Amino acid sequence: VVPYRKLVIETVREERGGKIVDVPRRKFVTGSRHFLPETVVMTGMAVPQERRRGIYRAQAYSGDWEINGHFEVPADFGVGMERGRYSWGKPEIHFGVTDPRGLAPEMALNWDGIVVVMQPGSGLAGLGRGIHAQVDIDQPGAGKAQSVAFEMRLGLTGLSRMQFLPTGRSSEVRLSSSWPHPGFSGPLLADHRIDGNGFRATWKTSYLANNLQQEYSGCFEAGRCDGFNATAFGVDLVEPANLYQQLERSAKYGLLFVGLTFIAFFLFDVLKQCPIHPVQYALVGGALVIFYLLLTSLAEHIPFAAAYAISAGVCIALIGYYIAHVIGSWQRGTLVGAMLALLYGVLFAILRSEDNALLMGSILLFAFIAAIMIGTRKVDWYRLGSPASPARDAGYAMPLGETAV
Repeated sequence: VVPYRKLVIETVREERGGKIVDVPRRKFVTGSRHFLPETVVMTGMAVPQERRRGIYRAQAYSGDWEINGHFEVPADFGVGMERGRYSWGKPEIHFGVTDPRGLAPEMALNWDGIVVVMQPGSGLAGLGRGIHAQVDIDQPGAGKAQSVAFEMRLGLTGLSRMQFLPTGRSSEVRLSSSWPHPGFSGPLLADHRIDGNGFRATWKTSYLANNLQQEYSGCFEAGRCDGFNATAFGVDLVEPANLYQQLERSAKYGLLFVGLTFIAFFLFDVLKQCPIHPVQYALVGGALVIFYLLLTSLAEHIPFAAAYAISAGVCIALIGYYIAHVIGSWQRGTLVGAMLALLYGVLFAILRSEDNALLMGSILLFAFIAAIMIGTRKVDWYRLGSPASPARDAGYAMPLGETAV
């Protein structure tokens, strides 16, 4: 950023001696010329760090970055034939950081071999609060273009996500981390490698691909920064199937499992002639719902698998014990408990699976529907709930004119 003071001559109309004449007036206007770097190369490593507050935790990262590149400053700062109207101020370099609270307290910039100290604040549209420093550039009296190299090292701490704007005509970002579950985002595809030791990613872009100079001109001059910000790319430190994701997924299956359990009880009612009162349905449904409350509260203090086993175990035991007394058969109560244990086991496998959850859920539903259709294939649904007739039950048809006694 190069501030300037420019002489402007304006023509105004004034009345002199009864005539309207054009009178030149001189005034000075101030502004700044802005230049994006020719090349930018950012190399860094993100070290994952878990942060906790009470029972809650978040995935943070910290690391050191090396940023280098160079500017191609045009002759006379690009003003051409009007160079005589300009007087130039002290140039500055501005570095954009959305939230500078994550920056290390000490950082320095090597500007063409001269070390300068960075200062807080940017004040430029599209760059956030950022940091800046005054730098030296030869005044363009000779009208020569200049190439200026820069290098900066900084420490950066953040939370969950890091993103970059490709500000150079040629930009490259090289990032490595020991986190094994990266989630890449943005319009620019990363050349990456992921294994058990973490990931390495490289993004490369060119001026022809992003047209960044025009986007930033619109951002700075008109305040329309959507196009400039849309070029951002980066990576998220994703936690696959973390605690609250698993709790959310288990809650989404809640209605399904309550419905499957009620259908199983209805089949006992129909096939085994074991009537179950609506109040008893409601009590069993309440026990099924309590499972999710127990799971959520326990999982915030102990591992998810242990919380799931405890919650499922006590609910299965309670419902099996209750049904055994309602139906009047320990064998059938045990059968209901085994059925619930199978359902909860399948649910746990679905929650743990990242890639096959939909497939496993679909197979479960198909198997359950198939079991219902096969188990009720000989049921005469029209006779259910109809009063029994002795003659019909005996298979005896009365001839006309006879009266049954």
